[in-house]
Amino acid sequence: MTTVALENFTEPRQEKALLELARRLTRTSDPGNRTAVHIRLSAFPPHLRREHHVRIAASAFDSLLERFDGRVFTLSNSDLMLVAGGPAKAEIGQAVGKLQNMFVDPPAVHDQDSGSLSGFVTWYDIDDDTSAFLKLCIVLADDCARDDKANVFLTGSEATADAPKALDPKALDRLTGMMANLDIAPFLCRQPVGLLMPGQALNTVYTEVYVSIADLQRELMPEVELTENRWLFQSLTEHLDRLVLELAADKGIPNLSGAFGLNLNVSSLLSSEFLALEGTIRKRANGTIIFELQNIDMFSDMAAYVFARDFVRDRGYRVCLDGLTHLNFPFINRERLGADMIKICWSPIMERSFNKDKKSALKSAVLRTDPARVVLCHCDSRDAVEWGHSVGISLFQGYFVDTVLANHAKTGAGAEADSA
Repeated sequence: MTTVALENFTEPRQEKALLELARRLTRTSDPGNRTAVHIRLSAFPPHLRREHHVRIAASAFDSLLERFDGRVFTLSNSDLMLVAGGPAKAEIGQAVGKLQNMFVDPPAVHDQDSGSLSGFVTWYDIDDDTSAFLKLCIVLADDCARDDKANVFLTGSEATADAPKALDPKALDRLTGMMANLDIAPFLCRQPVGLLMPGQALNTVYTEVYVSIADLQRELMPEVELTENRWLFQSLTEHLDRLVLELAADKGIPNLSGAFGLNLNVSSLLSSEFLALEGTIRKRANGTIIFELQNIDMFSDMAAYVFARDFVRDRGYRVCLDGLTHLNFPFINRERLGADMIKICWSPIMERSFNKDKKSALKSAVLRTDPARVVLCHCDSRDAVEWGHSVGISLFQGYFVDTVLANHAKTGAGAEADSA
């Protein structure tokens, strides 16, 4: 049996390397029992196919590459092409299946009725279908070349100058130095959480206060993408937490009355700064204070979360778990985690891809959790609210809620409540 070795191609544009391999496999009489798999990560929303998402997805096949003489090509549109020899199909299928647990499902991933991956993955048996595989590789290479030609007027230096660089340790040190005497108040955003029942006026339950990272980046360091490196960004948010807590203790949050929520890290609630400030914060607040904690922060150190939760709840604060999706929410037991509220992130994917059974399961999870303690956030349209009502949710947050409240303020309609 003749085996075509797969070199470790290093070109940044891997369509060309993939096409070269396809042509070589076409020319040989025995391609080596090879399978190709086209994985369309481009089917995911843009925020779920950034560079680090694609890199992590490609790493799902690491254990297969050596055993089956394989190679993963990362394409310019974020798709992956895996080419492997030997009887690898079953194990590749298992690895592809694991990708479902790493991303939010777009409609292209699952067929609503069959649950298949047909829209997300295309398989090629190169021994039997070499021509089709070669044609695909030619199309991919041509598309990539057209993209390059469209950017011909941008030199390499000009193109990279316009694109923000990822946050690195030096930039983080420089940024935290700039923030030493920064007035954080102009960078604070306020977004209400509203109670909206069908046929009734929308009432404010509490207002979330958070730092606008986009405004901070634009003002202090426009050449750096602050959120690209997760761990350095985590360190940055801890610095921002301290500034927000100091402001809340010193002057209170400007232009804010009633119940409010602060989006903080678990580590910030356990810091000496919080211990020094929390009594003053409580005195300056004229309503309930809810600390919103990201679920990934909670799960990364459950012992720290439990300690922080008990500490703040003993002092009369409340805890909200933020950042949940329709995929992980049904597995969360709010009461056992000792959380007062839970936030689920809305996505149009939920409306398009939920069949009757999925919707029924989510509705049961909402009832189990207590509908009065579940918030559907990122609601940018009436459709999001109507979908939330259909699964028993009555608390909403997002652009649509902001718009409704603004209209109520103009007309004098709708009473506001500040109890959470």
